[in-house]
Amino acid sequence: MKPKPAFSRLFFVLVSGLCLNSCVARSDGLGYALEGRWAGSIQSSDGLRLPTILSITQNDKGRLVAHIQSPGQSPQSFKAAELRFVGQALGLRFSKLDARASLVLSEGGALLSGSWKQGGKDSAIRLEKTAEDSVFSRAQEPRPPLSYESVEITFRNEEAGLDFQGTLSYPRVGKAKAGIVLVSGSGPQNRDEELAGHKPFLILADRLSQAGYAVLRYDDRGLHTSLENFNQSTCYDFLSDAESALAYFRNQDIVKVSRFGILGHSEGGIVAALAALKPGLLDFGVLLGCPAYAGDQLLLQQSGALMRAEGRPEISIQAAEKANRAIYQLILSKEPGKDLKASLEKTLLSYGVFGKAAKEQIEILSSPWYRAFLALDPYPALSAAEVPILALYGSKDLQVPAPENPERMTLALAAGGNSYSRVQSLDGLNHLFQSIYSQSSIGKSQLSGHPREYGGIDETMNEAVFEVLLPWLEGVEPQ
Repeated sequence: MKPKPAFSRLFFVLVSGLCLNSCVARSDGLGYALEGRWAGSIQSSDGLRLPTILSITQNDKGRLVAHIQSPGQSPQSFKAAELRFVGQALGLRFSKLDARASLVLSEGGALLSGSWKQGGKDSAIRLEKTAEDSVFSRAQEPRPPLSYESVEITFRNEEAGLDFQGTLSYPRVGKAKAGIVLVSGSGPQNRDEELAGHKPFLILADRLSQAGYAVLRYDDRGLHTSLENFNQSTCYDFLSDAESALAYFRNQDIVKVSRFGILGHSEGGIVAALAALKPGLLDFGVLLGCPAYAGDQLLLQQSGALMRAEGRPEISIQAAEKANRAIYQLILSKEPGKDLKASLEKTLLSYGVFGKAAKEQIEILSSPWYRAFLALDPYPALSAAEVPILALYGSKDLQVPAPENPERMTLALAAGGNSYSRVQSLDGLNHLFQSIYSQSSIGKSQLSGHPREYGGIDETMNEAVFEVLLPWLEGVEPQ
């Protein structure tokens, strides 16, 4: 998912996966005791607990090889540079993560516990041996047998020359109440909008299909070809993709559908708002955590909210806002090209950012997506939409912060004059619509809504969303 400062993307990885390499099996047999699957967590001093899986096997040269993963953050695993096992002590070094683990094998051989050091911080790590193939799953994910049909589909965006793969789910009996296309937030995401070990769109498709709706969800452009197709794209390109999905939906003969809407999350909500402007394209729209401000203002709100949740001093927040404003104004005032990159390099240097870090930031800041997003204000589209729109927010959303965005969304939809449009902020929910009060692997204490918490919360989407969404959809009158 490049480190774009966007809405449904995470901004850091504490543990994304590791692979350990270079430990000779011990002659006393304890080396073999390490072989197997270990499951547990890394817990930081601030209460953040990340589910962790460590798998250790022996290669054909008799050396132990291990893979460690934080499934709450990523399905990927990486190779570590070093493994040492002396006595009961296991030492691991992960050069790509700039991290070390110091573990002790229990006398019974069933527990590895110790410390995890990364980014100048120490955290506790505890892993228990398990024989299960899968020790990390989300309780809300649907399990067979399903009460509805689900088929793999493909459609084409002729204008872009791109093919898309997706899933169409629909009621097994009777006509679908409506067809709903799901549009993901920023960053290249699969059809389930998978992130932090969660699959929000899988949960949405499951619940909507159970309720009698046909649902089409698809992998973002570039996931099956070149990500250049994504990295050079803007919100208007994603609108074109959604229109192509709707065109397929209208013309397919798998399930009968007469009314259509888009449900968009985060930046996907902006896509839904833009689509609502096009006559005859939509019958309704659902916006989950949708920005109501122009991108430059939204990113300033987001940065401040996240820094405050991290306990940063106000003087640092104000300094970051000043720097970001200068950078955004620069991007919006210059045409893309070498001159913009040179100006960005100079500006970043003035704020102490240089070398590789500056180069990476310049590539992001000068991308077509970034420039278009900074300039895009969804308010005019929202205020002109004539179809019913439901806009839901989490009161603890720090990526599209409340109450600023729900308040402006209310003003925009009121200007449109559609009596069935509705804006509601759901208490205690974050940007993924998880409850910060829910039982989680992080602990029982109240959380802040920060993206770093997403993976540690067991819940994928709170029931409050469906308590509002499903009755609202039932009441939408044909246009």
